[in-house]
Amino acid sequence: MAVAYQSISPVANLSMRSPSPSYIKAPSPKFSALKDGVTVDISHARNVYNPARNMVYARFSDNDWANSNKAHYMLSDRERAQANNLRADAWRAVKETDDRTRRRQAENTRKLANRRDDIHFWKQELINEIRAMENETENLQEHKRVLEKAYMATANPLHIAEECLLHREKRTGIDMVHDDVEKELVKEVDVIKKCQEKMKRCIQKAHIQLKLNRAALHECEKDAKDKHHAQNIDDRMHQLRNSSVGIGYYPGIENVDNT
Repeated sequence: MAVAYQSISPVANLSMRSPSPSYIKAPSPKFSALKDGVTVDISHARNVYNPARNMVYARFSDNDWANSNKAHYMLSDRERAQANNLRADAWRAVKETDDRTRRRQAENTRKLANRRDDIHFWKQELINEIRAMENETENLQEHKRVLEKAYMATANPLHIAEECLLHREKRTGIDMVHDDVEKELVKEVDVIKKCQEKMKRCIQKAHIQLKLNRAALHECEKDAKDKHHAQNIDDRMHQLRNSSVGIGYYPGIENVDNT
């Protein structure tokens, strides 16, 4: 705490002179110290006439000098104690902040390692799924090709059966009978047409499924690519240390939106 002194100057240049130094009753300057905003009197000075200079000077006693030094010492000691306490509090805050930062850094490093392992696991699952999807798509394309070939192969038997029925319609008279042969030809035409309808529906479903497989395969490949990029970033971040080169510390980075 700074110490402020207030002084009231004595009366100078007295007209009366004395043959020897003597104490003259005159207004004495008061010295005070400011302590916690409150003025505290330290001592009162006494006026002494000096015949050599023909002036009156303020003089203090030894006790006044000792009391003043003691007051300054006590004030400086209190200030030093407060400074030590403040320095100890600041150092304790620094240590607590450092410990908390190290704990959080270790926790984040552990979480980053777990995230890296999770990304690696799901990336492998995606790769396996992509391979299975590619195999399934190839098999579906092959079966679709075989089904289309079978569908085209049914056209000739159908044409023959219909041709037979058409020729049987050329009969005349009593030969126009609905015998077993005609019944079987009609049944054969009906079965072939039903089979063609089923194969046509299967071909259409396979065509739609192939489109869905290609779209899903594209999304899986895109997701796998993103996971590969994220894994590279997490690997690089997990290897960083406080002593790593090229690290920039930016204030307020913890205020970034978590989403």
